[in-house]
Amino acid sequence: MASVFKGYWVPVGALLGVSVMLSFVMETQNTVHNYWRYTHFPGPEVTISRVEASVFAAWPMQYVVFLLMASVLVPALAPVFWDRQES
Repeated sequence: MASVFKGYWVPVGALLGVSVMLSFVMETQNTVHNYWRYTHFPGPEVTISRVEASVFAAWPMQYVVFLLMASVLVPALAPVFWDRQES
């Protein structure tokens, strides 16, 4: 994540962009079919397309956790995920 401090925002922007798109697709389908139910999320009265806003806010965090776990368990992968790739 040192690249963020150096002004390289592409990984963070990609995580946010993808999580917004996927969360909207997945969670709005869930409201139609009721595959799963969220309990104990804060602010259940604040919704976007009948989905709790806090659910949308939690989506980017799962990707950060997945990539951080890979970076910690296999340090050689960290530059692939977080550093600017020179061509």
